[in-house]
Amino acid sequence: MTARTTSSQGACFPRTAPRRRPCCSRRSLRHTRSRWASTRIGSRRGSSRTASRCASKSSSTRSFGRGRAAGSEGDAKKLHLIRAFAFAVRFEEIDHTADVAIRAYGRSLDELFANAAEGMFSLIADLSTVKPIGEVEVRLNADDIPTLFLRWLSELLYVHETQRFLFSSFDVHVAGTALVGHARGETIDKSRHELKLAIKAVTRHGLTVDPAKGFAEVIFDI
Repeated sequence: MTARTTSSQGACFPRTAPRRRPCCSRRSLRHTRSRWASTRIGSRRGSSRTASRCASKSSSTRSFGRGRAAGSEGDAKKLHLIRAFAFAVRFEEIDHTADVAIRAYGRSLDELFANAAEGMFSLIADLSTVKPIGEVEVRLNADDIPTLFLRWLSELLYVHETQRFLFSSFDVHVAGTALVGHARGETIDKSRHELKLAIKAVTRHGLTVDPAKGFAEVIFDI
């Protein structure tokens, strides 16, 4: 739209050639034709210059557009690398004023739930000393994903407290708001297992489960 406007403004339209008078000489006629030809040439040159200016503006605009697209691709790649690093780190302990909290990462809800459970039990004991020789199956339903996440961790914590069991390996399948999970570990052996924190409960306060961004945060009462 801009190019058309500029082009119409920049074009030089030829002036109408003066009419020959019956009494004019051949020399005057040649002079008139020469002026008419010069006007037409100037008009074409002016139009070429206008078209050239419009092409330059259009080219610079397209180049700017490509530059922005390249920047967006660069940002997307950076975000991909950040997420890839986050998923390589399955979980981490995060600062909290009074209690203890973790942030778990996962490329799917299944992975997110499994990594959160591993993060919780890593606060309780050194999981490298826990052998996955026993297994517990957990089946749960909830109204929403955050509640399902909370119940999953609470159920594992209940088994730990009542059966003196430590878990170190987890497989989870989440379908909608239903869950089937398998946790593997062994009974606490004081000669091999050094307990660290005694977690009292999984709290809803500050609970965040964001599958789209691939992370969850949960606070434990100790």
